[in-house]
This record gives sequence, structure tokens and C-alpha cells, in this order.
Amino acid sequence: MKLKNKIELNELVEMMMNERNHNPHDYCFRLISSKYPKETHNVFNFPGEYANSLKLDVFTENGRNLKMDCAQLVMPKGDITCKSTINVEHQSYPLLDDKIAVLYDYKLFLIHQTNIPSNSVVITNIDPGKQILCFETHDQIYKIRFIVVTEEDISKRLTMLENIIKIKRQLSIEEALNFVYDAIFVDDEIAAEILEKLADLFSKSKMETNIQLDIHQVLKK
Repeated sequence: MKLKNKIELNELVEMMMNERNHNPHDYCFRLISSKYPKETHNVFNFPGEYANSLKLDVFTENGRNLKMDCAQLVMPKGDITCKSTINVEHQSYPLLDDKIAVLYDYKLFLIHQTNIPSNSVVITNIDPGKQILCFETHDQIYKIRFIVVTEEDISKRLTMLENIIKIKRQLSIEEALNFVYDAIFVDDEIAAEILEKLADLFSKSKMETNIQLDIHQVLKK
């Protein structure tokens, strides 16, 4: 890697360690899932089989203009038993009533737009206790699926990156997205240690230029 790139990456390490509030979360999740939708679907363990990306802008009955984090058309696979849509929202804190209502608005909008069932999905590092929970809003009860990211999961992905980089093999796009996965979902208690390792590994890694630039952007946030 050229000296200029090494200097930039050294600055990145220092910035990541001194500015934990860079908060990559929602912005970076939306950025990566929009630029690499199929790869994100696979790496982040979204339900169903990816078929296509959907527009994120939502217009509610009461005139609000909202924007989803991620919306996709999926085909049957695993728990998804029919052609349907998924709305996947990144969540870094427990669901509150306002967000529960917004997720329901997203669900209704997708159903009206596509005339097929829609699944509400939350990806988070906060364990709600069950994979599927029921919530009530607008006098209606609906289900939300949870994808819970654990410390063990983050550690496994970090080890995978270490092993590939150790043998100096170029990372595929899906493999490289594990940098983003770990950076977004790492718990605050271990964030400093994990972010330092990610930055060091990133400086030694090989990957396509476009995904390298996007991950660099994520890690700076």
C-alpha cells in the first residue's frame, strides 16, 4: 500500500479511537445496504432470499414523508414462506412507541405498494428475549422479527477477517462487509478494542477499490 494510504489509515485509527461518537449506525447501515443490497442481505442474515431492492421513501396517510433504512423484495427461504417484502431497520436502543408506530407505517406502505405480505425486521445488538415479538399500535397488533447481533458473532467475524488477511488473500465484497457489520453493532463496552483491531486489519487488507472506499467512509463516521 502506498505511503499516502498508510498515513490516511493511521489517521483513521486515531480518529476511531478518540471519537467513539462517530456513530456509524443508521447512516452506514443505509449506505451499505443500498450500495450492496444482495451482499448485505447475506452477510447480515436478513430473512428470505434476496430478489430486488425497493425504494426507501414512505408517504403515510397523515401526510408524513419518511425514509426506511432498508426495503427488499424476497422469495421464500427459511421462515419466509411466500414472496413478500422486508423492511429492515437498524436499532441501537430499545424500541419505543414512536418507532413501533413508524415500523407499522412502513409495513402498511409496502403492502399497499406491492400487494404482497410484508415483514418488519429489526437488527440490533440488544436482545429482546425472543426472535419474534408482537406489538400494538394504531389499535392493531403486528409482529416484528429481531436479528440479534451478539459479542460472539462479532468475534467470529473478526477472526474470519484476521485469517484471510493473514494469508494475504483479497477479500470478496461479502467478506469485506464484515468490517461494517462489526463496526456498526459492536457494544460500547468493547468498542475501543474492536475498532482498534478493525482499523489495523483494514490497513492490511486487500479488496476492490470501490468497497474499500465505502468501508473507509463507514469507519470514519
